[in-house]
Order: sequence, then C-alpha cells, then structure tokens
Amino acid sequence: MSRSPGSPQAGATGTPPAPADPRPTDQEAPAAVRLEGAGVDGRLAPLDLSVGPGVLALLGANGAGKSTLLALMAGRLVPTRGRVWVAGAPARSPAAALARADVPQAVAFPGRARVDELLGVARACRGVGDEAVTDAIARMGLAPLLARRASRLSGGERQRLALASALMGAPRVWFLDEPAASLDREGLARLAAWVRAHAAAGGTVVVGAHRDEEVAAYAPRRLLRLEAGAVVGDEASPPANGAAGPPADGASSPPADGAAGPPAGAGSVD
Repeated sequence: MSRSPGSPQAGATGTPPAPADPRPTDQEAPAAVRLEGAGVDGRLAPLDLSVGPGVLALLGANGAGKSTLLALMAGRLVPTRGRVWVAGAPARSPAAALARADVPQAVAFPGRARVDELLGVARACRGVGDEAVTDAIARMGLAPLLARRASRLSGGERQRLALASALMGAPRVWFLDEPAASLDREGLARLAAWVRAHAAAGGTVVVGAHRDEEVAAYAPRRLLRLEAGAVVGDEASPPANGAAGPPADGASSPPADGAAGPPAGAGSVD
C-alpha cells in the first residue's frame, strides 16, 4: 500500500496510532511520602514505606509508634537511620514543608490572640488567599468564633482552629495525629468530610488513631498496624460497598537481628 509523503503512518487496520497519553502513570508519579529504612533507635524499627493518594490510617495502642512515625514523615523528628521524602523532597526541606500540613496531638496558641488573627498568621505562613481562608473557616465551622480569644476556646474549638490553620489551601500531604481526640460529633463530621474531599481530589492523608472505628469516617484505603515500634499488619480497607481495595505497594519493617519479620501480608503501602 502506498501513502503520500507527510501522511500519518497507518497501522495494520489502516488507522493512525492514537497519540501518547501525556499524563504520568502511577509508576511514573513520585510517591507522596517515602521512607527508606527510616527508623528511630529504641522507638521505631527501620521501615520501608511508600504512600500514594488517599487515606492511610496508622493504628495501634499507646506507645505503638504512630506518633513517632508521623513525626518522622512531617520532619519534626530526625531519623537515626534511613531517609524520608515528602512530595519528592527530603522531609525536613523547605519544599517538603510547602507540600505538607502537620497537626500533632498538642497545638498551642497565644492565649490573647483572637481566632481571626491566628488564621491570618496561618494564611501568611501558607501563602494562600482569601478564598482558602474562607473555605477553611466554613469547613471547620469557625465563623461564630472569629472574635474570640484563644484562651476562651474549648479543647474541641482549639482543635478546629488547629485543623483550619494547618489544612487551609489544601497542601498535597496531610499528617494528622489523633485529630478527633477533642472533637465532638459535629467537629468530627466536618473534619471527615474535608479529609474525604481531599483524598477524592488526589491528595494524601496519613492519620493516626487507636482503633479501626476511629478512622472509619475518613474512608481509609489502607490500614497500617503498629505494635511496640514495628509494623505488624498492612491491610487494604475495602470501600463501603464491599469492593476490593487497591493492591499493596511498599511497606515493610526489616526484622531485627535474629527476629521474625512482620506477618505475611504486611507489605507495601501506596
């Protein structure tokens, strides 16, 4: 079959090939969070972990290592071994700081500062506009509290303020350490709706809690279980409709010398 110069190359069926899809595949896109042999002596066993979009729940009792792992990811704690990246940058770098939101268990505010003033400081730190601040206020129900001083907020109200301050502008990766501990039913519903919306938009949320029921409202796609500073379980969390969850992709704790490794199934997280 002949073809005129400049015409597209025909395939076996005589139709030109489809243009290549320019979007990156899951394999090509960098993980939102990645740990390579990262650990803290006496607190967290070395861990290899890859976290992609969606909600990853870290579950375990007090002292299991959840807060230590979250602090490593958020750059608040330096690993004694291994390396940690957030959004493709070292966890303690300015680039990683711009890509993440971090809400530890305890957040302190100057008592005499008003809620609107503190939100203004958060806005300046995050470099976001009025729309992002307005959205954060609405999502956490802070409008009635804007003129109130931080010293007059309840524990749950302070937690709403901490969440709104950290999550405004929706940075790519969120680290939340027991974020619902002080929240009432309404506060939890507001936070859960925000977390689910962020995950649906392609964001990543890593949340720590004690029990499965505490994270059910966030619709996690994976559950990572910890005991005594080591990963002991890595499970897909099936959607509410019962469909199978996504395949595993990268979490493992190298066993200590002479010790057994995590049980079968404790593989990667993505």
